Amino acid sequence: MRTSCLQTMRSLPGKIHDRIARWGVVLCACLLAAVSASTCAFAQYEQSFPPEDSIKSAAIISARSTRPERVNVGLRSIDVSRFPTVSVILDARDSVGMHYPALKQTDLTIYQDGRPMKIISLERISIDNSVPVDIVFVIDQTYSMSPKVNEVKSNIAEFTQRISARGVDYRLGLISFSDRIERRREFTEDVNEFIGWIDELRIGGGGDTEENALQGMFEASELQYRKSAQRILIVISDAAYHEKGDKGDGRTEYTTQTMAGWLIRKNVRLYAVTPPEVGDYQTLADVTRGRRYNFTDDFSSILDEFTESITNLYSVRYRFPDEVPPETIALEIRNTEGDVVLAEDVSILDIDKKFILEEKILFEFNQARINRQAYDDLDRMLAILKAYPKIEIEVRGHTDFVGSDEYNIALSDARARAVKQYFTNRGIYSDRITTRGMGKSNPIAPNDTEEGRRLNRRTEIIITKK
Repeated sequence: MRTSCLQTMRSLPGKIHDRIARWGVVLCACLLAAVSASTCAFAQYEQSFPPEDSIKSAAIISARSTRPERVNVGLRSIDVSRFPTVSVILDARDSVGMHYPALKQTDLTIYQDGRPMKIISLERISIDNSVPVDIVFVIDQTYSMSPKVNEVKSNIAEFTQRISARGVDYRLGLISFSDRIERRREFTEDVNEFIGWIDELRIGGGGDTEENALQGMFEASELQYRKSAQRILIVISDAAYHEKGDKGDGRTEYTTQTMAGWLIRKNVRLYAVTPPEVGDYQTLADVTRGRRYNFTDDFSSILDEFTESITNLYSVRYRFPDEVPPETIALEIRNTEGDVVLAEDVSILDIDKKFILEEKILFEFNQARINRQAYDDLDRMLAILKAYPKIEIEVRGHTDFVGSDEYNIALSDARARAVKQYFTNRGIYSDRITTRGMGKSNPIAPNDTEEGRRLNRRTEIIITKK
């Protein structure tokens, strides 16, 4: 074909031949540029996805004798809140990406820094875990969204109680949008503060049929996430979204493909509450291993399903072999054949890492004087503070719901200061430790049972600087 075209051109008169040749050069240059640009864009998008081989290699052959299965495992976090017991939080999925419900302790071995660890237990995560999850609600605040925004406000308090009861250490952020970004709120642990943000939303705007959800996702991905936390966006909209190059009122630099690559690169999972016929939210949910829910479904039911989705995790517990943990460990998970199916360097002493001490160990009822039997637990934290002199901490006291707000604030503050004094009396500089009495403002369990109230009566030690 190329030869016949050249022969035809040579047979034409000189001027016409030259003009066509010049046009041909320009056209070829344009085509090459277009192909090159699209190839680069696709390559960038494609590189955002994990290579297929790497996904397949991270697999355990389940020990179920009747029907062995290939199970992909992923590391979600390391929970050291009950140190020296360590919980490795794993996500296990079958060959089609669904949660795998039958993982057993005999299916795997854990190695830390090349040494095999004796597994104490393998079970679904529970209230005894502290799994950090940072959740951003990305909400369309245009006129038609008023009923759904009210549903969010009505259900959010119960939702946070449910995820806390599953061992989730949550924080909530907010992005609202119309054709532009309307509000941006950094993370809070206080559900009442979050509800106040929802109350502030002024429903209105939206001058065309599309809204600027992609720009909202970008803004949400740029909030200040905890290093060890799962990153989750919940997008709620009844409209399609603007993409780069649209002629509508909204402006964004993103398309579906480039946003998919961006979210993967930022390690963010997308959950979308949208009508199935608008936008390409399903693609974004699929590639980030999130989920899309139908906009017309009851929001309480959606939150129930979402809770199951983010808490279908396993906690593999073992006892830390050393008195003082290193800042980073090399963690391996091997299958029954001894093959390494997951290997990661994991930071143990990140900022925001939390250590939890139960009230019954530390204090007598209604007292702020430390029990002698609590010394061993406090001395473990003391050893860490001495080994890492740049670490600074905040000690937070918490109570259950029994008693007045004023009483609980005063009691929790006195207990936090008692823990600080324990450390300063043993050589830790006072300016490395701050204290806060939280009272009953941050429960991690329902207060309607004695077990829940027991878990809420606690002292937390949080790394704030290192």
